[in-house]
Amino acid sequence: FTEAYVEGMRALKAGDPADLETGLGPVSSERAMTTLLNQIRAATDAGAQVLLGGGRIDRSGYYIEATVLTGIDESNPAFSEELFGPVASIYVVDSEE
Repeated sequence: FTEAYVEGMRALKAGDPADLETGLGPVSSERAMTTLLNQIRAATDAGAQVLLGGGRIDRSGYYIEATVLTGIDESNPAFSEELFGPVASIYVVDSEE
C-alpha cells in the first residue's frame, strides 16, 4: 500500500489549478506555505520519516511538494496538528482498535 500511495503522490503534476492536468495546486499564501514547511520540519525533527517530498517546489507561487510522512507517534506534533497542504501521513498500527 505505502509504495503504491507514494507513487500516486509522486505522479501529481504541480501547476495552475484551472488546468485539468494539474493535480497539485499552490497553497493559499506565503504564510500558509511557511507554516506547512515548518510543520513538516517539526515532524521530522520529532522522528517522522519523509517518504516523498517535504520541500518547496522551485517555481513561481506557493507550491509545496506532494509529501508523505510516516513514523509518527503520539509525541510527534504532526500526530495532533492538521497540516493544510499536500501532506499525507501514513500510520502503521497493530490492529483496528
